[in-house]
Amino acid sequence: MAFMVFHGCAIVLFIISLNGKVLANSCENDNCKAAIDIPLITKLNAPLKAELDISGLTTQLKELIGNEVKKAVSVAMKDLAENIVDKRTQSALENLQTYNNLTISTFLQEMEDVTARKKDVSTMKEKFEGEIEQMKEQHKLTELKLSGVESEVNRSTERVAMTAFLPSQVQLNVGDVVKFSDVKFSEGIADLSTFKRIGKFKCGNSGLYIVSVTIEFNINNSEFHIYVNGKVFTKNYKHQQIGWWHSSSAVIAIELNTNDAVWVQIGSARTSVRADLHSLAMTTFLPSQVQLNVGDVVKFSDVKFSEKIADLSTFKSTGKFKCGNSGLYIVSVTIEFNINNSEFHIYVNGKVFTKNYKHQQIGWWRSSSAVIAIELNTNDAVWVQIRSARTSVRAKLQSRFTIIKIH
Repeated sequence: MAFMVFHGCAIVLFIISLNGKVLANSCENDNCKAAIDIPLITKLNAPLKAELDISGLTTQLKELIGNEVKKAVSVAMKDLAENIVDKRTQSALENLQTYNNLTISTFLQEMEDVTARKKDVSTMKEKFEGEIEQMKEQHKLTELKLSGVESEVNRSTERVAMTAFLPSQVQLNVGDVVKFSDVKFSEGIADLSTFKRIGKFKCGNSGLYIVSVTIEFNINNSEFHIYVNGKVFTKNYKHQQIGWWHSSSAVIAIELNTNDAVWVQIGSARTSVRADLHSLAMTTFLPSQVQLNVGDVVKFSDVKFSEKIADLSTFKSTGKFKCGNSGLYIVSVTIEFNINNSEFHIYVNGKVFTKNYKHQQIGWWRSSSAVIAIELNTNDAVWVQIRSARTSVRAKLQSRFTIIKIH
């Protein structure tokens, strides 16, 4: 019924709008009621008045419009949201692509840097390995040099000394080896028993040696030879009255190598050789390492061997040898220093007889030696003094004093 009224109203409203005679009142709040005057025909002079209730229509229109608006808003919002999402997504994608491009570019650059650094590391490694190899070679060379130095030091500190006599008077023929088997003192002799048995000294340590030989004959034209490796090195001859005893002496300095042999043979005539101790001799050492000043006397108080030394106690306490028997003497002095420009002097009766000087690296130990032959009279004095600089002097077998009366 409501639909029929609405339809009839619509027709009436349409007709009225055509004639331009429509008058409508406004709605108040949600209850919309209006009175519409519709003049029919003027001549009828009777207005037709109808009162319609459109509140339901208004509600339906509101619902319809609300739904349409909601739908339109929803669609618009959806489109707007989709557009915003699309733009943001596109922007995000573009940013992501840009970031990825930058990241990939940075990564590739970093990889190139890593590769370059790896090459640099490889180059440095090869360089270091080469330098290490060079250092190893240098180390080997240094070890060889140190080994050579050590061998040289060991060789220089290995002392060899011996004083030996004939044990008894003997008759010796030409070519006989003189066997000095009565060994009074020896140091560093490797095969002493062979020397005592055959009379030949075999060198165990190469170096510079002093060989001193004294033989007392009783035959005119007596002669002895010093042999080195089967060859005559020197000869010593004595012409005298038959039956008289005379000493004949020889002192040589010689460079010997390992296994070189030295001995003494009788030459020219069969002779008797006396065995008694007619010679005076002494070999002494420094008892302990000491610091000595310029002018100090070196006191070689550790006496290893002495024969016919009249006042041995005075020599030990003062370091000065006093001659008890005039004659020809050999004096040998060796001192080991550790100070640069080290020097010692051999004094005879208060005057310098000879000087010995050594220039070396500070702190290095070096031996310095002097050997002199000198005619001494009774009560003459011989001693050794330090000169030029205060120094340490090494003891035991490194520093020694030997004096021998050879005639």
